[in-house]
Amino acid sequence: MYRYRINMQFANPNAPQFIELKKEMDEAIRYFNTKSLIARNPKEIEQYQISDDGETFTVVLKSKAKLPVPAKALRLLTIYLIDDTKKNNLSHLIYGKQLFKMNAVSVDSNTTNIITTTSVSKEKDNVFSLSTPRDFLKCIRKDVCSENDFTQSGLLGLIQYKLSSTTVDPDAMYYYNNKKQCYEGKTKTAELFEMIYNHVEESSDTIFNCWTFFRLFFEARTQNGRMYLNEKQQPFFDNIIGHTGGGDLVALFNGYEDVLSLLNEMADLHHCLANMMPAPKGFNGYSYQCKYSRDYVTHDGKGNYKKDKDMPDIYFKRSINDFPDYYHWILNNKKRYCLCFFEEYISPWKNVDDVRLDLSKHDSIIKYKDAIVSSIECIYKRATQLYLLMTKNEKF
Repeated sequence: MYRYRINMQFANPNAPQFIELKKEMDEAIRYFNTKSLIARNPKEIEQYQISDDGETFTVVLKSKAKLPVPAKALRLLTIYLIDDTKKNNLSHLIYGKQLFKMNAVSVDSNTTNIITTTSVSKEKDNVFSLSTPRDFLKCIRKDVCSENDFTQSGLLGLIQYKLSSTTVDPDAMYYYNNKKQCYEGKTKTAELFEMIYNHVEESSDTIFNCWTFFRLFFEARTQNGRMYLNEKQQPFFDNIIGHTGGGDLVALFNGYEDVLSLLNEMADLHHCLANMMPAPKGFNGYSYQCKYSRDYVTHDGKGNYKKDKDMPDIYFKRSINDFPDYYHWILNNKKRYCLCFFEEYISPWKNVDDVRLDLSKHDSIIKYKDAIVSSIECIYKRATQLYLLMTKNEKF
């Protein structure tokens, strides 16, 4: 067994003394011990005390396995304390995205050197909270890709992101070095994946592609039209049917405001954590030029617009024959990564040739809207699954 003494102090200088919150801390520790003892790596807070000045709360944490960052093992304790669905929660004490400042010392060793010092935020340092299912539904595009141009919310923001010249993918696991032409250094999204799944695969994928749904509408609403951002970074669309000279987003969706409402909701979910999944290398396909033969090597994958329109159910069906290794990878990691949607989501289209929108046919519009609604429902369901994955501490 390994033991660590962890000292906690509120980041908020105006926070009350711990003695005033003894009841809340007692309840949180009981919750932590109940959940952590049944985890893969059992842990237990076996002692705790409040300093004489009331400013420091010290716990002795026992762990079956050695902890490289002991303070992070108390994440479940912090999640419980700041859960805003509970009465008398401490979320109002968060200061600078932090609840506690912590340091940890190994009790069993002869040294008193601090092993690690870490800040525990509302859940993840310098990003945002992951303390409720709703947090997995927040668009993280601005949080994890500050180098991108500013984008607004809704479908407008997704269009700005897609048409921007400085686009960095929010679901990327590693930064790409253009000079060296190689990937290096984990992204903020990779850090979040480590927090959620306790593991980072070599790749990742955005599950339900709102851009595909928008593209279907755009192609049906324009005659070989094109789209671009004007000098004010607002989208403009050519050749809108029934609208001479083209127009803006309002003109494009004139008469189809219900579709715009659905796409606005899905666009904000497009870059949320519940709509991102870990994936093995090559899952999305790849293309590169061989440095010896100079030939271009390509490998098909999910997101091939001509073969699956990036629809997860159509991809899953064709992976049985086209990508059997990835098909079995999905089945083998269904519980670990919450991938049930591959089997549960059923679009109204049987195959890729059926994926189309004809605005002159009522049935086609109904199918299209149903597909968007079903996608949104799957994302909401997965948000709850990811939240439970963390709170039950299944990854430890």
